[in-house]
Order: sequence, then C-alpha cells, then structure tokens
Amino acid sequence: MDVYAPRLAASAKPGQFLIVKAGPKSERIPLTIADADEKQGTITIVFQAVGEGTHILARLEEGDFIENVLGPLGSPTHIENFGKVVCVGGGIGVAPLYPIAKALKEAGNDVRVIIGARNKSLIIEEDMMRSIDPELIVVTDDGSYGRKALVTEPLGELLEKGAD
Repeated sequence: MDVYAPRLAASAKPGQFLIVKAGPKSERIPLTIADADEKQGTITIVFQAVGEGTHILARLEEGDFIENVLGPLGSPTHIENFGKVVCVGGGIGVAPLYPIAKALKEAGNDVRVIIGARNKSLIIEEDMMRSIDPELIVVTDDGSYGRKALVTEPLGELLEKGAD
C-alpha cells in the first residue's frame, strides 16, 4: 500500500519502520517502510492481513486515511560499498529487504538477491528485486514457483562456489 506522507517519505532510510494505527478499534502495528518516494511524497508498506488492524488496513481504499502513523523509527541499516553482498529474505521479510538492497546497489555493491515464500501466491516484490539483481533467485517451499527450496539452500550454494 502506498501512503501519502511527504515528511515521512523525505526522512525515511532503509531499515526503518512505522507504527500504524489504522482506526479507532485498531491496535498499533509496526510495519517496515518497504520503499519511500520523496518526489511523490509516498511511503510503501507491505503487510499480510492477519489481525484486526491489518484487516482494517486491507479494507482501505484510495482516498481513505490512516488514523495515526508514527515514524520513521529505528536505526537505519548501515550502507556502504562492501564490494559483494547477498540479500536474503523470505515471506513478508522480503518487504524490508528491497530498500536495503536498493541502497546497497546505489552505494556501488555487486548485489545478489534471494527471495522465497511458502508458495507462489506469497512471493512479493519480485519485479522490484529483479531490477536490482537480474539473476534473482526465487524459491518456494512447495515448488509452485521458482525452485523448491528454502532461501538458505541457494545461499549455501553461492558461498560454496567461492563467492566472497
């Protein structure tokens, strides 16, 4: 979901998060900032509708508002040119990975990305990750998409090949 929040978009850094309260009956929910577009004044949040608060968020339509958004919070991820990096994420954990991988690429790193989920329908941000790593490795637990494996398997293979 893209949220119009120009001040948050201008100050968000990779690895930070928000606390969102979707409505009067919603609990406070910590959500990763999955992307920020300072020009558009938007932040992107990714969530899975499992509790009351995320179900309220999922029902929002364009033009609706979120009652309360606090952030950006947390220490940003340390970004520098390390040379070669591998970014690995599974399930909803792929959401915070995108801004980190993007920043690492912009810092001059050779970035490899591995993403996975339980099944094809739960794969997120594939195109965004492929824009960072055209050789993106996608795995699913059930083999319904990409390769049948956990994300740790291709990581181990990259390391065995002598990748620094």
